[in-house]
Amino acid sequence: LSTCATAIDGLDSITIGPGDLSLAMTGNVDMNHLDVKLEIENIIGVARAASVFVGAGQGPDVEFAQLQFERGVQWLQAGDDIGFALNGIRDFRTKL
Repeated sequence: LSTCATAIDGLDSITIGPGDLSLAMTGNVDMNHLDVKLEIENIIGVARAASVFVGAGQGPDVEFAQLQFERGVQWLQAGDDIGFALNGIRDFRTKL
């Protein structure tokens, strides 16, 4: 990551997908796993050191959002693909 953060000309921002990262690292969606927490903090540190904005995706969890900001994330995508899809389906069904 440190090489990518400095080697890609014009890179403005990176996005952390905490759920995807935890699944890739542990085989489960466990964003509280110690190794996942440490890797998230590492990614944020590397990006910030390279003057690259860092953001994160997440579900609608205010406590997790606050934790991400405390870690140094500069922007959040609040909501997730499954949540958006389910809300879209519910909205569609109510209109039928």
